[in-house]
Amino acid sequence: MEVKNKKINKIFFFSLISIISIVVIINIFNNYDIKFQKEKWFTTDKTTKYRMSMNLKNRNFLINKNKKEIFMLLGEPNNKNNNTYEYKINQPLGFKDTLTIIFENNKVNKVNISD
Repeated sequence: MEVKNKKINKIFFFSLISIISIVVIINIFNNYDIKFQKEKWFTTDKTTKYRMSMNLKNRNFLINKNKKEIFMLLGEPNNKNNNTYEYKINQPLGFKDTLTIIFENNKVNKVNISD
């Protein structure tokens, strides 16, 4: 009986370590951003766009730019209304897929990355 419990404890321990390792690796991978490059934005895959979007957001690069400047940098949004531009991007695991740019008085006021 004691040998069986030790075996179960070893399996549990190694399983727990494996799960923690995977979570840490995913977290590092998902938070890695890539410096925004206008030329690459138009030719790259959506996962790379996600990482560039993180860079834009983290550096507040888009804040106070007007709609024309955003259009020149990122192109035509997938969805837009008077105060919002939305660009489709993909987080590596597919959880977040939209870069949302919110305008106030024709200037970028806020940048979100969401589902």
